[in-house]
Amino acid sequence: MTSISSLPYAAANASTYTAPAPVPTPTPAAPQGEATSTPAPAASAVKVTLSDAAKAALKAQAEAPTIASIAAAARSAIDKLLAQANTKVAIIDGRATIDLGGLDRRSLFAVASNAGGGFSATEQTLASATMAFQFEDTLAGPVAASRITGDYAGIYKAALAYLDKAGPEEKASAKWIAQREVLAKGYEQATATPGVAPKLPNDPVAAYIAAQAEDTPIVGPRDITKVADDVRAALNAQYAKAGDPDAAISLADFDDRALAAMALNKGGLFSPAETRAAQVEMRDRTNERMTEAYGSNIAAGSSATLGRDLIARYAGMSAEEREAQGWTPELYAKLVQNYQTSQKLTSMGASLAGGLYGGGSETTGQPSLMDYLT
Repeated sequence: MTSISSLPYAAANASTYTAPAPVPTPTPAAPQGEATSTPAPAASAVKVTLSDAAKAALKAQAEAPTIASIAAAARSAIDKLLAQANTKVAIIDGRATIDLGGLDRRSLFAVASNAGGGFSATEQTLASATMAFQFEDTLAGPVAASRITGDYAGIYKAALAYLDKAGPEEKASAKWIAQREVLAKGYEQATATPGVAPKLPNDPVAAYIAAQAEDTPIVGPRDITKVADDVRAALNAQYAKAGDPDAAISLADFDDRALAAMALNKGGLFSPAETRAAQVEMRDRTNERMTEAYGSNIAAGSSATLGRDLIARYAGMSAEEREAQGWTPELYAKLVQNYQTSQKLTSMGASLAGGLYGGGSETTGQPSLMDYLT
């Protein structure tokens, strides 16, 4: 693990939640016996032994923060971000003055829904936009891959996985319930008819695909120089806390875009040591993800899936992330070419049962080997 800083890049999750009092373990009632002609013996206590899983569930329930405590923590985090930005407003002239990307999903929903009534209109708007961008970011890779592979089911699967990470308050909202129903139907249709895009009313996936086609995404990534400013402030805070400007602090909690800002030294804000540390961290993450993807695809016996995953990964990166990791347009073109070749060879192999010359498209509707070679 590369070391430089341990703060999330927006430094927005530093608040501490206050857990409610533990829920007492219920005491089972003594069993009730049937009436008889003779005196009933004294009821004996029934011992109930909870499994480890049940104990863990009760503990998690007792320690889970309430929406009120989450809203209070979010309020504190936003106040700190506003103070660091030397402003009192989250959006000025249509531009965000702070980055809420460091808030977790439940905190963002608390702000967007104005839980507790403590958030301004601009803060609610920014939280909603941040959630929208995270949804876009989730879909970017699968949508780009679908243009090559025709796989729409993968898009809906990714969208459902994102939606299911919501907290209990968001899942109880009418919007979440409606979107979950639409996405489930979309996944069902895309699985039943591969290569055909589902057509459903109020479909957020279809809306995203249409926005991409028109080059008008819902929201876009924050300017990289602003990200660099956030990272610089986070690093300075950690150095000050450690009392040593040369302290070794982990980079594990920085996201890829923050690391790209450091690795490319946007704005000239970072030292050579910091820039190098970010480059090493990005390299290690890429190697780890590639190794994991390779292992998963080998286990599944499908090299084509690996190509599709790499195409999706490229599409899901920002321009700065691609530049920092050396993912060029030429590399993307090669990934697409390799995927298409793999698919073609797979299809060709399946057609060989028809023979070298005969048994091809004229007799079975399937191409023969000569169809591929001519």
